[in-house]
Formats: sequence, structure tokens, C-alpha cells
Amino acid sequence: MLKIDLHCHTNLDPKDGKAGRGIVTHSADDLFEKAANEGFDAIALTHHIKYVNTQEIRDAAKKHGVLYIPGVEVEINGIHVLLLNPPHDDVKTFSQ
Repeated sequence: MLKIDLHCHTNLDPKDGKAGRGIVTHSADDLFEKAANEGFDAIALTHHIKYVNTQEIRDAAKKHGVLYIPGVEVEINGIHVLLLNPPHDDVKTFSQ
């Protein structure tokens, strides 16, 4: 059985990270390290209306042996929806 979290945010999140309310202070590297230490096999980063899939994040996940699933949290008709591995990074296409 795999241990996976499909809804994680980092300090890059525009709503909860450094640029927003500042309540999420950990980096992607910090998150992947903690996930690996707690036995997670995969983590999806699903920032609010910001799709992040950089080489730096992919390298951090690989360094810690965690599968990275790129994603984004969008709002559709007032409901928060997670999109995992969307076909492109234009999140405005998905949000309403």
C-alpha cells in the first residue's frame, strides 16, 4: 500500500505562503524531507491558483525519494477543486 498526500502547500503558495498570509513557511524541500521521514511515497503540491512544476522542486522530491505530483487548487463555481498533473500551467483556464 502506498502512502500519499494529494493536497499540500508550501511557502510558494500565493494565498498561504510568504506572499499571502504567511501561515505556510516550509519549502518544498522541507516538505519532501518530512514526507520521506514519515514514510510517504508521493506528495502532490496543490497551491492556490498557482501551478508549480520547477526542476528545483522535482530535484528536491527525487533527492528525498518521494514521487512529486504537480497540481493546483482552483476555484470553480465557489468550490475548491484539486487538479493533479494538469495538461498545462494556465490555471486561469480552469478557474471560474
